[in-house]
Amino acid sequence: FNYSETAFVFPAERGHTRKVRIFTPTTEVPFAGHPNVGTAFTLASIGELGEIGECTEIVFEEEAGLVPITIRKKAEKPIWCELRAPAPVSIRRVVSAEKAAQALSLTVEEILTDNHRPQVASVGLPFLIAELRDRAALERAQPNVASL
Repeated sequence: FNYSETAFVFPAERGHTRKVRIFTPTTEVPFAGHPNVGTAFTLASIGELGEIGECTEIVFEEEAGLVPITIRKKAEKPIWCELRAPAPVSIRRVVSAEKAAQALSLTVEEILTDNHRPQVASVGLPFLIAELRDRAALERAQPNVASL
């Protein structure tokens, strides 16, 4: 979807590892997974987190809350990061297949509802969950943010 997210790193304000603020090209977001994993991996790779053990937990302070991230290393290099979102998954609302199709620039026939209806969920940043008819529909999907 060509969705750009950029993380800015600051000294911690509440005694944790770092404060992190995440932005898209148009706004700040309270939380996003990929920028957190990338930021933790990069900071560990360049030595900004000090000595990293075989399995080390760090904590980022963010608008959505505290984000614990586990970093694992092998041969003195980070190889793996995993985070726990600051909030549990919550279902915000169910949306119609028509609305999901519009949001993804697809036809309503390409949105399946047999297993579950399309819905907006969140772990700090809302996202649309929808089952698509096939891989070709996934490849054609383009976000239509204005429709959301």
